[in-house]
Amino acid sequence: MTMSRRAIFPAVLALCVSLVAGAASPGAASPDPVALAKVLAGPASPALTDAVGTAKNALSSLPSAERGQAPWLFVEAMVHRVERDWSAMRAVMEKVVARDPSRAEYQFWYGNSIFNGIDELGMLSKLSSARKGRDAYAEAVRLDPSYVDARVALAQYFSGAPGIAGGSMEKARAEAAALLALPGGRGAFQGRLLLARLAANDKDWAEMARQYQAAETAGGEGASPAAALSSHAWSLIRQKEDPAAALPVLDRYDRIAKPDDTGPAFFRAEAYRALKRHREAADLYAKVLAANPAAVNSRWGMAECLEAVGDRKAAAAQYDEFAKRFPKDDRASKARERAKKLQ
Repeated sequence: MTMSRRAIFPAVLALCVSLVAGAASPGAASPDPVALAKVLAGPASPALTDAVGTAKNALSSLPSAERGQAPWLFVEAMVHRVERDWSAMRAVMEKVVARDPSRAEYQFWYGNSIFNGIDELGMLSKLSSARKGRDAYAEAVRLDPSYVDARVALAQYFSGAPGIAGGSMEKARAEAAALLALPGGRGAFQGRLLLARLAANDKDWAEMARQYQAAETAGGEGASPAAALSSHAWSLIRQKEDPAAALPVLDRYDRIAKPDDTGPAFFRAEAYRALKRHREAADLYAKVLAANPAAVNSRWGMAECLEAVGDRKAAAAQYDEFAKRFPKDDRASKARERAKKLQ
């Protein structure tokens, strides 16, 4: 499910650096758990890596009574989140919401902890857990109606869950409308994205395009023309199955993308692969992999395109690399089979 989209502001980054420095000093006071949790809840960055070490050091030195309080338990849960230990994160978040059920942030992350690890559960457990996660998101919204991430998560649940589990497109649209109605345009961008995705589910391509184009210029939390353009292109490629229609969208993305953004190259490669322009796609996948060798879908796409143009040796090498790097991926066994066949 959706995780927090809030950017880490320079002040928070600076705070994290000071926390790390303070933790390394003998006799230093414990860092502020609220500030530390904000960094741990953010996207990958050097500050995030430092914050994990700071949090572990602080937690190990706290008296048990203080460590058992909600703010420090939340820090512990966020460490598990960074380390992708979903069962541990959920277990700790259950303690957090038991100690302080009135904080919307805790309810939201409790819901996230459930959905992040839900694939590890059996079918019956998935259903009951999904309802708990939905209820946590709903409680976060009840506690803070302007909580954008919680409304987005709740809408995604409603749009993706079956009716027996409380799924409802009508409820998903209601959450999107609530986002658009938030004061100051706070939820405008996320609301437009939701409406675009719901239109795509309905195969209403004209409405999908209208909402994505509105999202390009919308403000509010997480506002990003690049994110709107990439989502639009992906919907055209995967859902509408019209890769040619994605190319003009990607032209607009190219014009605004930052130099280190590999998104335009990846999405254009996916469009070219669907159009059977395999050599051009392979060149673009290579560009993505040069910047990020762990780009799983680019690695797979590169292998398939090389195989399609008859470069058996290079394709076998890419399939072999895929299987070595991503042994738990559903395509790993297929990659090994293809590598062996092509060698």
